[in-house]
Amino acid sequence: MGGRLSDGIVRVGQPPGAGWRYSDGGFTLPQLVVEEVTGQGFADYMRDHVLRPLGMRNSDFALEDVDAGYLALSYDGEGAAAPFRHYTALVAASLYSTADDMARFVAAHHSGQNGEPVGREVLRPETVIAMRVIEARRFGLPIWGLGTILYAPDGQGSFVIGHEGGNAPAVTTTARFNPATGDGIVVLQTGRPELPARIGAEWVRWQTGRSDIVVLIRRTGRFSSPAARPWGPSGPRCGTSGMPARLGSCPRATTPSCSPVWDSGVLTGEARRRRRVSGRSPAGAPRGGPLRTRRSH
Repeated sequence: MGGRLSDGIVRVGQPPGAGWRYSDGGFTLPQLVVEEVTGQGFADYMRDHVLRPLGMRNSDFALEDVDAGYLALSYDGEGAAAPFRHYTALVAASLYSTADDMARFVAAHHSGQNGEPVGREVLRPETVIAMRVIEARRFGLPIWGLGTILYAPDGQGSFVIGHEGGNAPAVTTTARFNPATGDGIVVLQTGRPELPARIGAEWVRWQTGRSDIVVLIRRTGRFSSPAARPWGPSGPRCGTSGMPARLGSCPRATTPSCSPVWDSGVLTGEARRRRRVSGRSPAGAPRGGPLRTRRSH
């Protein structure tokens, strides 16, 4: 799917089945299907059948139902105050949420501490597991599951999964989940466009000892050779220097120093804290407090 920003029309960009391409407009089509099949508006359906059943009581797709007093202020990439943006593409860019609510969403990918099933009866467990199966590749590498990004192998035959979001002027987010440990991270921020992905990449490395392949592709644009093994014993190599891309040694794949990374996250402005979504953690890792961001796209 594709479209010109000037007219907002979604057009077929290539024959169906010819290949994979990410498209915000493409995600609007399932939104229309939901509305036609159920007879409900998308925001109402999601509230009744997804958000509230998951305990996400401070989340909504309808701006008019959001308490304006809880909306985070917006900042541009220079840190200056920016006007609030309202997006009409509901499914792709109009979820208003909190870090606590998003943590509940991520936690639903794992069985609960009190015996709650995977999917929390919003999705069947087998559907949740199917979201981790490879559906699309880039540079020959597995990148996409069913609606999820496959960030790195989890060491137990699956992948660390999640998604990143971003809208102008500088609202960016990431949510990631490791099926092998039951751990997850949610970062919501405004004013530092690349920060959530960088923190998420450090978290993936802390969880798995492996580099976040999506960040590496974004930074380098390619690998040094088609035979490079991104998650092999020596890790991926930077397409610029040929050095091992270890998110700290690669000139074009570096991340900021987050010390300690599990105590990092992003709130409105400069505040940084981290939210865990399960009780287990790698050895020696301290627990972080809840995030208090009030807006997510």
